[in-house]
Amino acid sequence: MDQVVKPKNNWKKRISIAATIVLLSGLGWLVYAAAGSQSISINAKQVDIATVTKTTFEEGISITGSIIPNRQTYLDASESGSVEQIFAKSGDELQQGDTIVQLSNSNLRLEVLQRESQLLEQLNTQRQTKILLNQNDLSQKQQIEEVNYQLDIQKRRYERNKQLFKKGVIAAQDYEEISKRYTYLKKRKDILIKVYKTDSLARETQINQIDASENRLTQNLIAVQNILDKLCITAPVDGKLSDFSLSNGERVDEGQRIGIVYNINPPKIEAEIDELYINNIQTGLSGNVQNSGKNLKVKLIKKFPGVEEGNFRVQFAFEDLKDADFYNGQTLRIQLNLSEPKQALVIPKGRFYSNTGGQWIFVVDGKTAEKQSIEIGQQNNAYYEIKSGLTAGEQVIISNYDNFKDYDQLKLK
Repeated sequence: MDQVVKPKNNWKKRISIAATIVLLSGLGWLVYAAAGSQSISINAKQVDIATVTKTTFEEGISITGSIIPNRQTYLDASESGSVEQIFAKSGDELQQGDTIVQLSNSNLRLEVLQRESQLLEQLNTQRQTKILLNQNDLSQKQQIEEVNYQLDIQKRRYERNKQLFKKGVIAAQDYEEISKRYTYLKKRKDILIKVYKTDSLARETQINQIDASENRLTQNLIAVQNILDKLCITAPVDGKLSDFSLSNGERVDEGQRIGIVYNINPPKIEAEIDELYINNIQTGLSGNVQNSGKNLKVKLIKKFPGVEEGNFRVQFAFEDLKDADFYNGQTLRIQLNLSEPKQALVIPKGRFYSNTGGQWIFVVDGKTAEKQSIEIGQQNNAYYEIKSGLTAGEQVIISNYDNFKDYDQLKLK
């Protein structure tokens, strides 16, 4: 007969296993904690140490800009042609009207001559028509004057013979003949005046049309004559010639840009800024520029709309600029202020930021440096504002932390 085997009691074994696990976990935590707080010795001469100071601080950024002219005018060829003669070169200072280049175009010259001839012929026809109309007007006036003269004579004869007829001095036939002549002249005068008035209105309309046509033809003639003047390219304004590189015999097409005339004074600066700052940048902000050892003040006068390749454009003007010499395209470094001056704790900028993101820093105390949490506020080209975590007079390591960023303590030797 089989014997029933009772299961063994394993609770002691289970307790032993659990205790082992707890022990190992505790040892692991201690090892981790010891590793996290371990220190490393470094050469103090291989790191940059700076002092926390309280000073006047302005938030700002450093940007690069280029000098642009205050005004520039593009030179575009109004007519095509070949370069016949060059009178100026890039860099020359020009006065308005100075000749820069003379082009030649024989086909255009021939077309202009033919068009001039046609216009002059049309003008001549219009003027001849106007002369004929004026002659007709004069002829009608002469006819009316002649009738008035004859009527005046006939009227006196009529009045005299009328009295003589009443007295029986002259025959009725003679009186009737004079009376008819007088009546005829009066009617003729009325007809001539009526015709003259009608013709005068028509002539006035025609002459007005002719005058308008002559004006158009004259303007066309002037425009045609000016076409050849366009082959002579002159300076449209006072300024310096740039981007001009034509040579004798070179072909120039209509509308082709051949150069620029610009006036650099007073100069402006155009720059691009990272779009991260687009909401912080407004017109009216001030900045500083160093040029030839001089500190020059600038003001942001224009913010262009839109973003291209992660940047937006702005424009600056100089304030109280005196005796400054710039050239077109000159590169300048601008320190742009984004806030009003204030008193703040600051530390110099350093490469530590790339390792810590501004969350912590090593604070030096004698021969050691301890990791310390900090809060960084605004910044400019030279300094970080410290909002918390440090006090004035403390020293901090601001150089690169690549070799010891995982340590809590540094021993300086």
